[in-house]
Amino acid sequence: MMNTLYTRRGEATSKMAANTTTGITTNRQRIQQHLRTFNFKALFVEELGWDILNEHALAITVEGVTYVLRPLVEKRGVKVFVYNADAEGKIPTDGSLRKIEREVTRHAYEHIIIYVAITRGNRGNCWRRNWSG
Repeated sequence: MMNTLYTRRGEATSKMAANTTTGITTNRQRIQQHLRTFNFKALFVEELGWDILNEHALAITVEGVTYVLRPLVEKRGVKVFVYNADAEGKIPTDGSLRKIEREVTRHAYEHIIIYVAITRGNRGNCWRRNWSG
């Protein structure tokens, strides 16, 4: 890092810059840990500064199956919802995902849906997002 300020506080400025870099590394590690443990609430609220979304869950029925999306967080009009896979660890099919997407768009145009699928020995997730711009 370069320090272009030559003042008596120059040394303190360099130390602050070093601490900022260390903070970013630590923050990155915490973000990765939250993703590994599927702790999305802590990820968005504690690390990214989003607000808790206090709404009722969205129950969306597609082809006779009801999918419940939990509200998680929001920031500047963008809402995040989480869908936990069924007991077999399956998320909806592509066609159903598109239909769910259309229904959620009616409720919140700019949104992110996190589909969490945890199966035996295999952890994974699928993110879908929709926002303008």
